[in-house]
Amino acid sequence: MPKDSALPIVLCADESYIKYASVVMISVLKATKARVRFYLLSDGALSKASLDKLSYIESTYPNASISHSCHSLARFASLPTQGENDSHITYLRLLLDSILPQSVSKCVYLDCDVLVCADIAGLFSYELHGALLGAVRDLAFNDASSACRNHLGFYFNAGVLLLDMEKWRESKASRRLFHLIATRPEITQGFHDQNLLNECFCDEVCELPFGWNVIAAPPHILRFADKDSALGEQFDKIENFVKGTTAKVANLPQNFQNLQSPTATPRILEEESQAESKTQTELESNFLDSSSPSLRDTAPAVARQSTLESSVQVDSRIVDEKSGLCEATQGRALGVRNRRGDEAIADLSLQAESTKEAQSMLSRHSRATYESALESPYIVHFAAQPKPWGRVCYIKQTHSTLELIEYASPHTKQWWEVARKSPFFTEILRAFIAPTLQAYKTKAIFAAKTKAPRIYSALHALARLFTPSNPSHKEA
Repeated sequence: MPKDSALPIVLCADESYIKYASVVMISVLKATKARVRFYLLSDGALSKASLDKLSYIESTYPNASISHSCHSLARFASLPTQGENDSHITYLRLLLDSILPQSVSKCVYLDCDVLVCADIAGLFSYELHGALLGAVRDLAFNDASSACRNHLGFYFNAGVLLLDMEKWRESKASRRLFHLIATRPEITQGFHDQNLLNECFCDEVCELPFGWNVIAAPPHILRFADKDSALGEQFDKIENFVKGTTAKVANLPQNFQNLQSPTATPRILEEESQAESKTQTELESNFLDSSSPSLRDTAPAVARQSTLESSVQVDSRIVDEKSGLCEATQGRALGVRNRRGDEAIADLSLQAESTKEAQSMLSRHSRATYESALESPYIVHFAAQPKPWGRVCYIKQTHSTLELIEYASPHTKQWWEVARKSPFFTEILRAFIAPTLQAYKTKAIFAAKTKAPRIYSALHALARLFTPSNPSHKEA
């Protein structure tokens, strides 16, 4: 921690996103009693108007301090981007060891599309137990993360990160990240820098409760495993949070890792003894001899599961959600399942990989965990569309039936209540005009199609007569 004891929070925002970063800052300051120092990273100088508004936030909230710095994005120019502003700005967090003061030993990184609803000091209180960072399991399985080793295991969302900066510097984390970029640039396809962090640190991460990074998805997009499945059983409540697999397990191939313990947290532990390895081999051999052909492919993972079951008192810990303290599990571990549970998890993993249903994602959390966290989140993350400053409104056609689909996050109203207190509120409203007008246009088209289809068809045909067949062609 810095000598002044202020809680260090990192945000990355350029001129186009500083207005949304201000909402994050104000949500933190409203919910937190302790002093907070924001490290705002940009790729260029902010306008005087923006700097004045940031100064206004500092003067309005006595516990606020904002430190702004500019950094070049040139080394990231060849990497892919995503998002509405098509910027490499979030890649700056890969340079934290050279940006943050040496006095910062622990910090929190926040995306600019989050809303903090609880005292952020609660997040800082978590013990990482030797891990380099703490993060929350991502919302759902997605092909965009399929290049990562932990895709079918503990793949985390990088929108909220608790970082041990001392360990980051000691382990030369930034150098390792850039080595990964140089040797495997394809890993940045999909979820970009989030994929980088997952691939590089998949066995150096401590899993945090879902409540610290709750992503709300449209109900027609997200689907859940059956409540009686092994996956559903393991995600009972946020309070039932378990740490504990070995480094070997974290580095297993994707299918074995998921069979082994899809809810366990990869972390750095000592290697298993030779005796334990011998026992594991014997278990695999015995199980293969007695298993049916359909189970032979999953036998090694099931055998490893049995080995963990015998040593879980040593390697497993439970993290209390409120205090962040650890205690021995005494043999109780959500990651340890019986053979029937392993088979169910395997089926779910294959389903997550092979299912091609349009606009449908298999959640990495149970329905009970998701709904509980959504009801009382600590941090809301608007990673799924729409953003609070956007609108989702479109026409869905099923056979001959038309349906108007409109969705807003259940926490959008809460975000706007905080946004009204921002000195950037006028800019936020101005950016909201375009998606709002588009939504009204969609509603008008839907009304015309359903209530006056003939008139709509005639107008549509007329409009096509005046639309150039080649929009790119320009007359001399």
